[in-house]
Amino acid sequence: MAAVALLALWARVRLVRSPGPLTASTPARAEVAALAAVAAVSGRPTALPVPIHWS
Repeated sequence: MAAVALLALWARVRLVRSPGPLTASTPARAEVAALAAVAAVSGRPTALPVPIHWS
């Protein structure tokens, strides 16, 4: 999540400093991809059942 926060900050800084909004698209796309990866990894334990081993 820290990497996603840094990508978001980078995108916003580039958006503020740039004359056009398209210059922030690279870090913004990386932020979206990282957020999707975090959501997929965090959702995996919820979606998959835990195997029960009876002893």
